[in-house]
Amino acid sequence: MDVFSQILMPEKVALRTMRQVELTAVILLLLASNRGVSVLLDWVLHEVRYHSGCVTRPLAETGLTRKLFAAN
Repeated sequence: MDVFSQILMPEKVALRTMRQVELTAVILLLLASNRGVSVLLDWVLHEVRYHSGCVTRPLAETGLTRKLFAAN
């Protein structure tokens, strides 16, 4: 949601369509077939960035960072 509230909405960017996909492998297949763009966590793209045709770009000049916490 930070992507919408901090980047798209202030720039008045309106999405034509939005598709929610939960499997990373499916997201990467859609990207590889030029069927859209995606916002993914940096650690998800660590291997993909160097071993595929995907191009990664920061969302803003300084990027968009958030801390994630996990509990067991």
